[in-house]
Amino acid sequence: MHGKHGASPATTKGSATIDRFDPAFTDFGDFFEPFEPDLLFECSASVQGERNALFVYPGHIVIEGPEVPVATASVDVQTIESWTLEREPTAVHLTLVGESVWAARLPPTLAPVLEVALGKVLADKRAA
Repeated sequence: MHGKHGASPATTKGSATIDRFDPAFTDFGDFFEPFEPDLLFECSASVQGERNALFVYPGHIVIEGPEVPVATASVDVQTIESWTLEREPTAVHLTLVGESVWAARLPPTLAPVLEVALGKVLADKRAA
């Protein structure tokens, strides 16, 4: 048996061994890669059984989902003509319009954060 919680892995920090499932262990950097320095916003969620994701950078937006023509698209912000954010009871529907139309459904609680992140890179392109 590993650690006090069964088959839990342990990690070594300096000379101390820390059980990764110990509630006091909060160094989540060991589990995930660091964020990219220019990443403004990132989310990935399953809404109504469909996976969607959005990554907002100063110069481009990566959008993934069933309503994206090629499943995953990296869109230069200069090519985006307009964007809308429609709030629905179970999701917020984001649409980007440019050389193509890209859309994603994300959890409705993300609407305020999406507005801020998209406003930083597409401020004057929001459709009425």
